[in-house]
Amino acid sequence: MCYSAMVEQDIKKLGLKKGDIIDVAQFRELFRRRFEGESIYIPKAMEANFLDDVKTTAEKECKKLILDYRTSKISEEETKMFGYKKRLNEAEKKLKEKATKGAQKEKEVCERQLDKCKHRLERLQTNKLSEGDSRIYPMGWAPMMILKNDQRVIVPVRYHLRPQGQKEDFDYKYNGNYNARRESLEKVFWWKNIFGKNHGIIKIHRFYENVPKSKFEKTKLKKGEEDQNVVLEFEPSNHEPMYVAVIYDTWPNAKNLEYYSAAAITMHPPPEIAETGHERCIIPIPAELIDSWLEGGKSLSEYYAILDKRVISFYKHKLAA
Repeated sequence: MCYSAMVEQDIKKLGLKKGDIIDVAQFRELFRRRFEGESIYIPKAMEANFLDDVKTTAEKECKKLILDYRTSKISEEETKMFGYKKRLNEAEKKLKEKATKGAQKEKEVCERQLDKCKHRLERLQTNKLSEGDSRIYPMGWAPMMILKNDQRVIVPVRYHLRPQGQKEDFDYKYNGNYNARRESLEKVFWWKNIFGKNHGIIKIHRFYENVPKSKFEKTKLKKGEEDQNVVLEFEPSNHEPMYVAVIYDTWPNAKNLEYYSAAAITMHPPPEIAETGHERCIIPIPAELIDSWLEGGKSLSEYYAILDKRVISFYKHKLAA
């Protein structure tokens, strides 16, 4: 499975052609939902698309929603800091009177929480991006390229597919629904309903996988010993970006917009990934086949043929920081 990925969040770097459309209304709606209280993880690098050089009314509305959201979160963090500082002062006062384990523990908790608040505040108060600001995990959002009315369109998509008609609890019942096995595309009903119809592309630079430590190190567990987990970072040795084949579904919104959610298609891994102990791999397709993958009306065998023409790279790996 592709547990997380370093995604190209900069829309201008998605390889847009003349006539391609950025569906700003979809992004605006996403920012609105988050501002109004929904638990939505939007990477900071996605926000950056709407903070500089905004021209249209919709883009300016996106910027306002982002900044208003940050203002509200800054206020929340400042309130938390005030509370922790008060508790810290009380703990330090108690420690001066008498050193107790309880007071020392309270002091340490407050100091840790204050550090976290300070870090979150610093991130909220600057537009500067770090590399991790482009990384998504399941339930995170990224730009996706689809075909709509014979035009390539960029929409925001959630990396965890919820089939149309399913309730929110589906996300937790099927918490691995961010990947779709190639061999199951015609077997699992929610894949079967959209494979051959709803295809998208997400551009990524690296991906990360959870691997059992015993498999990675090729060691045997002792009786009763629990295996640990390591996170590996995989990147093509040529450092070329990957255009990952995904399938998506939508669920409607009262404002006559659609929410998009997607799953990356995976298959058996190349030898160098299998050697690390991981059993699956995403499917990057050649850039010249993107339009063919996005277009509807083909037979399923034709889509399988596109997947079979996946870009074959050698993936170097390292332990993720």
